[in-house]
Amino acid sequence: MSNQVDQFFEQQDTATKLAIIEMSGDELTEIAVEALCQAFQLLREEFLNETVH
Repeated sequence: MSNQVDQFFEQQDTATKLAIIEMSGDELTEIAVEALCQAFQLLREEFLNETVH
């Protein structure tokens, strides 16, 4: 089973590398900006839900 999992992740890595190679700089920038926006949103939600004692 471990071999199947390793093979799956190797295929995912290869697919990701090919997708990145085929994308333009603008597309990669948009993906990075969206990822950062989502990360900041999660951090903000975590901060707002935090209780101060």
